[in-house]
Amino acid sequence: MIDEALVYELCAKSIIQNHVRLVADSHISTIDVKYKQMSRKIVSMQIRVTESVRERAKKVAKAHGATLSELVLKLLANTGDKELKKLVEKELKERPKPGRPW
Repeated sequence: MIDEALVYELCAKSIIQNHVRLVADSHISTIDVKYKQMSRKIVSMQIRVTESVRERAKKVAKAHGATLSELVLKLLANTGDKELKKLVEKELKERPKPGRPW
């Protein structure tokens, strides 16, 4: 298991490089370093819904070619608040694609 604090320390020291290579338990892992993503703080937002609502929302998001999180963000952007719309557009633009980066 890779120590997360060690990863951040190495990333900070190697910000110019494209990749940071770590050796842990005789396995080599590659971690992409992107300065913009490191400076963003991501928090969790939750809503309580029934399982059927969640599953249907996932299907709708997939039909629109988006993840459930992206669908919710797009709906938030359409509330009429200009600042929220601007923030959501920026978030969607900077957001990494789903899945592992390597």
